[in-house]
Amino acid sequence: MVLVTEVNLLFSVVILALGTWVYYKKHDEVPLYIGVAYGLFRVWDVAEFFNLENPLGEVIVRAIGYCLVIFAIYRLWKR
Repeated sequence: MVLVTEVNLLFSVVILALGTWVYYKKHDEVPLYIGVAYGLFRVWDVAEFFNLENPLGEVIVRAIGYCLVIFAIYRLWKR
């Protein structure tokens, strides 16, 4: 793995963990959505590590991640 990929993976895992922790502490779904989205973004870094790359799958999973972030921002806006 490249250093940039490893750093991205590390920070995404931290964001996923914090989002999950805040969800359980405050019962607010928005941090959970954002954490899961960042977790989805890094799925392809792990796939790259195991040589399981699939460009179409990457686009689909990243699109789902971006939709989760958009939905989280929408939920904040509608509060």
